[in-house]
Amino acid sequence: MLLQASLRGRLLPSERKPIKEFLQSRKKNRQAQSKKKAANRCPACRSELASKRVKRCPWCSVLLSQASRSKR
Repeated sequence: MLLQASLRGRLLPSERKPIKEFLQSRKKNRQAQSKKKAANRCPACRSELASKRVKRCPWCSVLLSQASRSKR
């Protein structure tokens, strides 16, 4: 669809709606993925944690319960 529009030099009104819907759903998916990734990271060094039950960061040794409180 985009290739046809680029060859024509413009988008038709009937082509705009599906493209907008696709871009909005893609944006929502990316935001959801970034929230998942951010939730499982150390607040001090931002490294990934193996699980949410970890009490200390294996990389910087920060106590995660204290780091999350001081961040708020």
